Amino acid sequence: MRITDGMVSEASRAALQRARLKVFNASQVASTGVRVEKPGDDPSAAGRARRLREEGARLEATMQAADEGRRGLDAVDDTLTHFSDIFTEARALAVQGGNETIGATERGLIADQIAGLRADLLQSTATRFDGRYILNGVGEDQPPYDAAGNFVGQRALRSVEASAGHFVATGIAIGDVLSPVAGTDAFAELTALETALRTNNSAGIAAGINSMRDIGIRVADARGDVGNRMMSFDLAYALGQRLSDRTQADLTQTVDADVFDALTELQRSQTALEQALSIAAKLPIPGLAQRR
Repeated sequence: MRITDGMVSEASRAALQRARLKVFNASQVASTGVRVEKPGDDPSAAGRARRLREEGARLEATMQAADEGRRGLDAVDDTLTHFSDIFTEARALAVQGGNETIGATERGLIADQIAGLRADLLQSTATRFDGRYILNGVGEDQPPYDAAGNFVGQRALRSVEASAGHFVATGIAIGDVLSPVAGTDAFAELTALETALRTNNSAGIAAGINSMRDIGIRVADARGDVGNRMMSFDLAYALGQRLSDRTQADLTQTVDADVFDALTELQRSQTALEQALSIAAKLPIPGLAQRR
């Protein structure tokens, strides 16, 4: 096949177009630092980048859940600490009221304080965090006790995925602590203690001393459980952060360009373009020889 001037010129033009495209692409990479912006740049790398971004989004969601769960349990722990103070004080008042050296008037005043502690306890069971009743298990849309101190709440707990496949409860079912199915009811015991103080019932006061201790122990056990779950959320968040950092590093390595390599490629493509321009300038113009 005879090679004509037109064929040579067309080949030169195509080479120039490719050289200019390489310079453009190399300039984009060098200026943005991004090697893979669209699938066509590197299909394999683009697919890996998509998977890494999806993994990063999943990790971000679990980290957010762990953070929110931890902050919610902080509020639960603060409330349980307050409950512990209430029963410690109630027991101290019961011991004081059981002292035979005081009279009915003094016991009546102590009974008033017990009534105040009961009201404080009832109000505190309606603690909310981010608009949720965090002491009512899955029933976060309503308080666990009615105005009379009767348990009307839920005993099941709501859990969130703190890390892949690991679920942690975010609140507490306070009914299991203050009104267990098999055990003394805190509000009933406070009421009984108040009555015993007002009626100078020594046996009732002694029973109240023991019940305040027992309920305080239940509250302490609940705090221990909450503390363990807070630690689980902390560990889950720390793990998520490490995995997220690693995923981001992998993503950066996949789509970002090495600065030295990018500048080297830009220089190489510019040199190739200059050579293509030089060659094109020396080629005969198609049809010129025939016109002569």
